[in-house]
Amino acid sequence: MPKSPKVSIGMPIFNGDNFVGSAIESILAQTFSDFELIVSDNGSTDDTRQICERYASLDSRIRYLRHDQNVGAIANFNSLVALARGLYFKWAAHDDVCASAYLERCVEILDSRPEVVWCHCDSDMIDAAGKSWLERMPANDEEIELDGSGKRRWAGLPRIDHDDPRPSKRFAGVLMGTRWCVDSYGLIRIDALHKSGLYPSIYGSEKVLIGELSLMGPTHQVNECLFQQRIHPAASAYQDDVAKQQQFVRADSTKPFASTRFALFQAHLAVVRRAEVSRWQKFMCYIAILRYATQARKWIRVMGRRMHGKGVGGGGRRIIEAGSQHTEQLPSGASQ
Repeated sequence: MPKSPKVSIGMPIFNGDNFVGSAIESILAQTFSDFELIVSDNGSTDDTRQICERYASLDSRIRYLRHDQNVGAIANFNSLVALARGLYFKWAAHDDVCASAYLERCVEILDSRPEVVWCHCDSDMIDAAGKSWLERMPANDEEIELDGSGKRRWAGLPRIDHDDPRPSKRFAGVLMGTRWCVDSYGLIRIDALHKSGLYPSIYGSEKVLIGELSLMGPTHQVNECLFQQRIHPAASAYQDDVAKQQQFVRADSTKPFASTRFALFQAHLAVVRRAEVSRWQKFMCYIAILRYATQARKWIRVMGRRMHGKGVGGGGRRIIEAGSQHTEQLPSGASQ
């Protein structure tokens, strides 16, 4: 029987022939080579199958699996964990790009620090052509902050208290922190995922899983930009219509959730209930959820979006609109 790889990479995909070749190439170019890549095709109707089968025929580390019909994005994501044979696991979107040193850096951390549950790195957002959105954003945008040298970076990561010894502080840092859940594409200990509830069938449930993992232990962020998340109009992060979001989560859905945010709230509560932490830490986690649920400014924005049929998320659309509008307003030749 073949030796199990140290790392399993799961790539859920549906109609991703536009970028899947680039994503696979970036994985095959990793300096750390002891991995398997499992591609789970959710019944694609474009050229995804042909592209993935061609790569699988060229590299024995790639396994291509296909659902006869679309089972929904969440079920497709979660199914990959059960198929993984490695000690560490990473989800890989079909349109994102990893630098060649990504796995090497993250594996080094997980191997040397057993208390760390998952590891990611500094990340960027790029457009369909691979160009960064960072310098195209308005200087006062909430997604932008300056580092110690005055250089722009995306705000919110690493998360506040991500390595605090208290589980409740790490959990609160997830709830009250950035909406950008790019760290869900980090390298995670497979044992932690097996203990978790994985992704609940709710749009925007990345933060639920990240919160659950934070209760198991600290995270680490490598101080190198080794990951690029592609933000483009065809990406799921661009979608902000509540009905279409629910269709994305469950392909057989005929109506949206009565309240996606209420479902997310319940999911966070369930995570705390099953967490293996002290009663005091659970109590403090419930306090964090209460703070999260009673943010006045947040709910004013939420109600406004609900009135226009908008769901949770849609951050990708906001990045594209803000970056594009700001670029259009700049005088020709002006620097940002």
